[in-house]
Amino acid sequence: MKFIILLPVVAIIVSSLTSCSSVSISNTGNSRLYSGELSETDVLGLTSASPTSVSAHGKWSSPRSGGRILLVQSGAMMPDPALLAAFERRFDVVAFSGLKSEYTTRSSSELKGETIPAARKMRAAAAAAGAKHIVCVWGTVDSEDVEHATKAVSWVPIAGGIVPDETEHMRLSLKAGVIDTTSGRWDSVSHYSPVTKSVSANLNRSARRTQHIESAKETGYEDLARKVARG
Repeated sequence: MKFIILLPVVAIIVSSLTSCSSVSISNTGNSRLYSGELSETDVLGLTSASPTSVSAHGKWSSPRSGGRILLVQSGAMMPDPALLAAFERRFDVVAFSGLKSEYTTRSSSELKGETIPAARKMRAAAAAAGAKHIVCVWGTVDSEDVEHATKAVSWVPIAGGIVPDETEHMRLSLKAGVIDTTSGRWDSVSHYSPVTKSVSANLNRSARRTQHIESAKETGYEDLARKVARG
């Protein structure tokens, strides 16, 4: 008697799947210290009656090359190494915390429960450090992941893990608020990177994403620092 083993035929239908995300430059590595962003309004010391542009503040003195600045990255305890390096090539930099929690503690004299504005804390720290300007940087990494048809076989152990099965499209957006320590007058500069792409496989996805983000940051930070230096 012969036994015939029938193997089931599995039809795999692959559709192109896309997922999008937007994260802070201070939370690209899922930092445990990240607690949100500083308010731009509070950092710049704005109120409803404040002028909306530096021209409305009157005379403006931009940071000079070699001058001392207080550098803050919103949402981070310390500025990213690449951000720090870009500004240190042009200024004498004093790094300062941008953690939201650092600006939500209350002083003993604030019996009414009002928090100390970030602008006041930063300007006091900058004055104590001899920094004539404060530069606070905000940024987001926007990405879109598109799955390839090869996603159907990338689950195969070992061999499947090295099959390129996903393309990540990414764009970096940066903004720096530049504040005069003495007067509180401010200006802002921005950087928007072109969309770049990176192809990855299951085994190297995390490393490729990190490399992709860090490359965009390095280029973006350099451009932002150059714009601040130009005034």
